[in-house]
Amino acid sequence: MDRSGQSASYAQSRSGSRKPFWWLLVVVIVLVGGSLWFWLAGHPDVREKLAAQIEGSAVDLASSVYDRLGGQPPTPEVGSTAGDSLPGAPPHREDPNERYDSLDAAMADGHVQEGGAAVRGPLARTETTIPADAGRKDDSVVRIAFIDDLARWLRQNYIPTGRSGVLTSSLREANLRYGVGMRGLAWIGDDLPAGRSAALAHVYTRDMLSSLYSLYIDRFMEAVARSLDEPTDGRTLSPEQKRRFYLAYAGQFRGLSGTLQGIIALPDFTAQMNDLQQGAQRVVAANARYSELVFARDAAQAQGNSGRAAELGAQVAEAGKLYQQAVVSREQSREALAQTIRRKGDAGRLDTDSILYVAAWVERRVRNHPEKMDATRQAAALFLDLAQRFESAGQEAVKVEAE
Repeated sequence: MDRSGQSASYAQSRSGSRKPFWWLLVVVIVLVGGSLWFWLAGHPDVREKLAAQIEGSAVDLASSVYDRLGGQPPTPEVGSTAGDSLPGAPPHREDPNERYDSLDAAMADGHVQEGGAAVRGPLARTETTIPADAGRKDDSVVRIAFIDDLARWLRQNYIPTGRSGVLTSSLREANLRYGVGMRGLAWIGDDLPAGRSAALAHVYTRDMLSSLYSLYIDRFMEAVARSLDEPTDGRTLSPEQKRRFYLAYAGQFRGLSGTLQGIIALPDFTAQMNDLQQGAQRVVAANARYSELVFARDAAQAQGNSGRAAELGAQVAEAGKLYQQAVVSREQSREALAQTIRRKGDAGRLDTDSILYVAAWVERRVRNHPEKMDATRQAAALFLDLAQRFESAGQEAVKVEAE
């Protein structure tokens, strides 16, 4: 029997009289620890040394108490708060698929929250307009700064042309800004990749996505509307340009929703992604072999060994053909997978590169956690709802002009 099984048996065999004791212990720990931490807020050096000493024992104690209680963490309350605790950084784990040379540059100075807890992560500037629900409790990881920054970023990537406009944003840029740069997101610790992993684990579940969406969607739409009213280069958008803005992004959101639905519909999604990755690896290997032979042939020619150079020249020609075949095979596999995903209608709004970028992102989430496909299904539904909200906002933009 595993640890959880033993814990459950222990809790069942010692029900009733023991549980109040553990709940009392938890309350005492929280009260004493909170008071001590508040006092140490003014002594950061002492606080950091103490934190390093008690970190391990605190985690073990929390785990023991949780096992003895035999309980489950509560589901986030939709529409009220998406999370009350800030995740700490787990052990460092660098994802080779998402490694960027600019990771260190993405870090910002620490931000001290109320109570003295040091929070890491770039935070966008706060709202200039106080929302009507300013007293509402926000999520501890996805801050309101994320909403404001995202609204402004969408506006910055819309270039009006006449009465219409074009979008310059991309999914890769969005991932760099928020998935790597962590704009408007917060965590505890100094390790950016680990903080990113903790924040993503916090957010990417079905219930949490639903809770965050309910918590922030109205304020996000208000932030977008404000960003459209702000002049850029001394000029403001016309109602028709605003309508085009909303419709352009609505199309992108529908494309994302359709792509996610297409991915979910694939019965062998992981296997197909593995085949795609193997095809890419064959291209890399073929290119490396070709480069080696070209280098060896050139070296033989420089040494005046014409016989060896001719022999290597023949091998270079053959390696070149194999490299071209590997590239063609990879591209055919990529297009075939994209076409399969496009069967879900709205996925056709995105190009092949964008579809496969989303597929690769989802594959990394579900590779070792297949249950994350439920979060992907929820994300598809939320992107569709967001598209519909943008379409309605576009209609309202021109109604204002008509009135």
